[in-house]
Formats: sequence, C-alpha cells, structure tokens
Amino acid sequence: MLAEIDPAWRMQATIFRKSLAIGGLFSADLLIEAIGKPLGHPNQIGALFRAWNSQGLIESQGNYVVSTRESNNGRSIRLWRRTA
Repeated sequence: MLAEIDPAWRMQATIFRKSLAIGGLFSADLLIEAIGKPLGHPNQIGALFRAWNSQGLIESQGNYVVSTRESNNGRSIRLWRRTA
C-alpha cells in the first residue's frame, strides 16, 4: 500500500530510481545506502519495490547478490533493473 509508505522517503526513493539510467541495476542495499531507511517499518522498502514492479517501472532480472548490510546476515537480495 503506497499510502502507508513514509511520504518523504518515498519521494527520495523515486528521485533515486529516476537518477539511474534506463536498464541500470540496483538493489535495496543500494537504495538504503543512498537515502537511508524509511521512518516506521522497514517492510515499506519491499512494498515500494512491488508497486514499482507492478507499474512497470522496474523488473527483476532473476539475479540475486549477497547483501552488504550487516543486519541482513549475508542473505541474498534481488537485483532490479530500471525499465522506465
């Protein structure tokens, strides 16, 4: 639900996405490194990525990388490609 996403963070995330070249790859780690986490629950990041994906703004490449964030304990995270 986009209405429940921290609006200031959502705006910063949109600016980040638009700063990438069409076809540019990124992950949640890169987004967080660039603009930080939203206020409130961190699930907002995944919710925004799902919304962008359903709107055709990004797509999964089916590739995963190991998260560089210590809090993720080395888990795999998805790589995304900007499509619009």
